Amino acid sequence: MNHSRTSIIILSSEADKQILQEVLTGIEEEGVLYEHIIINVKADIRILSKEASEQSKLGAGIGIRGVDTAICFNTPVGYHYPEFGNMKPRRLAQNAARYVKSKPFIL
Repeated sequence: MNHSRTSIIILSSEADKQILQEVLTGIEEEGVLYEHIIINVKADIRILSKEASEQSKLGAGIGIRGVDTAICFNTPVGYHYPEFGNMKPRRLAQNAARYVKSKPFIL
C-alpha cells in the first residue's frame, strides 16, 4: 500500500450508493482531494476508517460499509474517532475535510 497519498482516503465495502455519493459530495464541497478504494472484506467501519487514515498522508480516513459511515484521524498521539451522533454522511465528510484544512467542525 502507498502510505503517502495526499488526499482523504475512503475505504468502502458494499457501500450504499447514495451514502457514498453523499460522502464524496461533502468532501468536494470543502475542496479537498479524496481517493475511493473499494475492498471486499466484511470489516467494521471503525477498522475501515483506521486503515484509511493510515494510508492518507493527511491522516484522515473514512470507512463505509453498507449505510454505516465512520471517520478516523491518525494523529501524532494516536487514532481519534470523533463521534458526531447521527450526523448525515455528507456533513461527516465535510468535517473530515475541515479537519484536514484545520477549520472548525460543523455541528
